Amino acid sequence: VALAIAQQRANSEITGELERIKEAADYLNDVISDILSLPVTEQGSWELTDVVEVCSLISTISEDCKDEASQKSVTLNLTDNLQEALVMTRGNTLVGVFDNIIRNAIRYTVEDSLVSITLDRNSEGCPQITVSDCGPGVEAEHLEDIFEPFFRTDEARDRKSGGYGLGLAIAQRTVLHHQGTITATNNLVRGLSITITLPETAEL
Repeated sequence: VALAIAQQRANSEITGELERIKEAADYLNDVISDILSLPVTEQGSWELTDVVEVCSLISTISEDCKDEASQKSVTLNLTDNLQEALVMTRGNTLVGVFDNIIRNAIRYTVEDSLVSITLDRNSEGCPQITVSDCGPGVEAEHLEDIFEPFFRTDEARDRKSGGYGLGLAIAQRTVLHHQGTITATNNLVRGLSITITLPETAEL
């Protein structure tokens, strides 16, 4: 509604920008509806027809997030021990996953702190991406609950933003339908880490 009102009142200089916002909102609405309609327990319901190079993808997203990070004097530290990993995907669905998780880390970390993004392989050799912040973390009993749609707590992370909303719920469903895993753990000192593991492919 707010966007429609803005379009009615807009002058020619910003009409194009508002139209791009509308297109992006429509796209996100379709993606959200598509993903949330998928069951969490059944993997493989999506046909994965595209291939993405994970390191390049995350590097690009990290660059896009630097302006937002700098506004809080937050340093984005990308450590790439993976170098290159091809993953089967569907369209741009993984872009939304990593963009959401990195921006969440920036949002919840304290000012003048560090957000670490580490690309590596797990014990089975699969690509593993971990995003760690220096924020308040999450109570241990809620570490799985935060992936539920519309889940809210009374903890510090929730009070700051009004809730987790749909971002992590969408991320979980997307990762599961890529035959991957996503987990949340509290850091030893402070903050939260989100770790995503994806199966690698040799297809080009």
